[in-house]
Amino acid sequence: MRRVGPTKAATATRATLPSSFIAVLLLGSGETAVAAGQCRGRRSATASPLARCRRRARPGQTDTGNHAPILRQPALADTLERMVGNVMDHDVKISDRIGRKKTKPQLAKTVGEKAFAGKIIVLVDSQSASAAELFARVMQLEHRGIVLGDRTSGSVMEAKGYGYSQGVDTVISYGFSVTDADLIMKDGKSLEHVGVTPDEVIIPTARDLATGRDPVLARAMEIAGGKLDPADAGKLFPFEWIPF
Repeated sequence: MRRVGPTKAATATRATLPSSFIAVLLLGSGETAVAAGQCRGRRSATASPLARCRRRARPGQTDTGNHAPILRQPALADTLERMVGNVMDHDVKISDRIGRKKTKPQLAKTVGEKAFAGKIIVLVDSQSASAAELFARVMQLEHRGIVLGDRTSGSVMEAKGYGYSQGVDTVISYGFSVTDADLIMKDGKSLEHVGVTPDEVIIPTARDLATGRDPVLARAMEIAGGKLDPADAGKLFPFEWIPF
């Protein structure tokens, strides 16, 4: 099961939000992109610094597939750094990369006065992994936003992949990955096998999933000062059941 969208209804719903300050980030299923947003003095989500971060990313780096992107890929790490830098008014150390031979900090540089200054609400679930988890935790540690949803995946260690093949007429390809670094947050702890515990734990029930209700997004709208029924919220970013 995965999220798809946003639907056309999302445009109408954004009009019900306060016109000055809100950005809602959906970081479920390994997602690392802004799903919906609105910035100070503008009605279009695509006008915000957050959305600019999405436009700069390459296809596949901001999708909503059920995957855990490996931050060893430079482009994915850059996307995370841009997202953090676009919502902070000061430079931030995301984490320390503890490798086998050396330690290197991962830093996000602010865009200064162009940074998004509004309220941030981050939505996560049990499949939010890697960059999504790091972003959510940075928002907590920097007291920059509120995190809603379920405890995240706890999959942040970096790995290096190796691909091989054998054979002449019949070629068998195979590969494996080896973990080569852990990421330690500002509080001195790793998210590996732990994940991020939301500020408000909200878990959709089986009935919610069966009927397409989204109580987490509805709660985010309530915090933002808007009003949205869970059933209507579920229509904005609906779940799609993937056939076996």
